[in-house]
Amino acid sequence: MSSSSINMPAIMPHQTLRGHTDCVTGVVHLHARRQIITCSTDGLLRLWDLESGAQIGKDWRDENKVGVWSMTLSPNGKTIAVGCNDRKVRLWDVETRKVIAKWSGHISVVCALCWSADGKRVLSGSWDGTARVWDVESDKTVLTCILYYASANFANTRVQLINENVNEEQAIQLLRNIWLANNEADKALWQQQLADDREQQDHAQRLEEDEQQ
Repeated sequence: MSSSSINMPAIMPHQTLRGHTDCVTGVVHLHARRQIITCSTDGLLRLWDLESGAQIGKDWRDENKVGVWSMTLSPNGKTIAVGCNDRKVRLWDVETRKVIAKWSGHISVVCALCWSADGKRVLSGSWDGTARVWDVESDKTVLTCILYYASANFANTRVQLINENVNEEQAIQLLRNIWLANNEADKALWQQQLADDREQQDHAQRLEEDEQQ
């Protein structure tokens, strides 16, 4: 190891910003400002001054205080999209600090967001196993991508969806139910493996105790 790496000074935080009462799930830096906005599962957005570390103004909160899991700033820096645990995407106006749109469509937490380069579309990802493309002007979903595992259950379900007259909402719910069922099966398998490991450990411990007697 070189002496230069050994003598490298420790990286210390410039500011520690305190105020949220639950996990901080997102941060955006406002264009041409020494300010950031944070979001949290406590349901609040907060505007901060990076020099002083102080919060600017009051908390940003919607009429319904719901946990925020994702956040992204529009290319022009005027609008923030946030994904919430009530399954909605909300748009906030940065200057007025008010919600200007709410989009419904996902059936679980909205955990990922991204703006298009021209600011006309927003892509959202959810725990429901889907990604949606939203048109900002019309507030409508223009594309839904159903993401599923390449398991036998999902392959059979895909055939079912193709052969039967199933609408988009029914398809998403059906795939979501199978995804949850697969998770429960994985959880049961993990619990069984854990129980087997504990039993083996207990058996080994008893053998060791018998040898010492």
